[in-house]
Amino acid sequence: MSTQGVDTDPRRAVSVGRIGLGDHACLSFVDDDACWSVLAAYSQWGLAKGEKVLVVTDPDLSKGEIFARLDSYGPPAEPAWERGQLNIESTESMYLPPARFSVEGQIQRYREQIELSYRQEYPGLRACADMAWALDPDMDLDQLVTYEHKLKVLFTDPRCSVICCYDRKRFSREMLDRMDGVHPMAVLEGIGSLDIAYTDSGLKLAGEVDLSTREQFIGGLEQAFARFGDRLLLDLADLSFLDAHGAGAIIRLAAEMPPGGRLEIRCSTRQAYVLRILGAESIPWMVLTKV
Repeated sequence: MSTQGVDTDPRRAVSVGRIGLGDHACLSFVDDDACWSVLAAYSQWGLAKGEKVLVVTDPDLSKGEIFARLDSYGPPAEPAWERGQLNIESTESMYLPPARFSVEGQIQRYREQIELSYRQEYPGLRACADMAWALDPDMDLDQLVTYEHKLKVLFTDPRCSVICCYDRKRFSREMLDRMDGVHPMAVLEGIGSLDIAYTDSGLKLAGEVDLSTREQFIGGLEQAFARFGDRLLLDLADLSFLDAHGAGAIIRLAAEMPPGGRLEIRCSTRQAYVLRILGAESIPWMVLTKV
């Protein structure tokens, strides 16, 4: 899913490939399949990196169903479970009945999982959790917000990453907004999506620019160039993929800017290389800042 709007939110919207040890992120979703595509990619990348992976999910899902979901984005997951690298827990076993939930107790449970992964000589713990358990009538949702806020203590020692999953069909808009406020990062829903956000000085993008998002990307660029005129900051740092056609569109629009203007592009080394190949150095008012 993609969004557009004024960027007044300090959190970063990123594709799942940008999530690594030390990150605490929120994934709000509508489509279950899109959510599982993100979690499958996140889990499989963790397994490939040699990390311990913890999947906390609906107790009604069988291990076979979970393996099938994870297998959609990589090699069979069951062998990783058999050797102990993949751990699957139900929300009931991980979070306890809501009436007995405590913030400090739950943080301690995560600490124990992190320390166990360390003792087992994994570089860290990669966890994802379905938060639907918190909708139980016995759960105090203010306590949930406090828990999500205090969970940041786990990430001062970056041996852990956690994605908390909130179903927009079930949680209120008010609660989702509060969750947005306590998570430093928001994961884009689905693989291959694009997020466009206007800032005070330009445009910030996250996700992927390819054939499926090309029209959206070019439309956002054209609006930004029209809106900001001869002074524009284009932030590509959180794009996990930028195809040559998208880079070419940036060059074309930059070349049409009036002389004396300034286009600053925050980008990766690879993105800068592609932009230079396509002619960035021939546009004196175009400045590439590698981040």
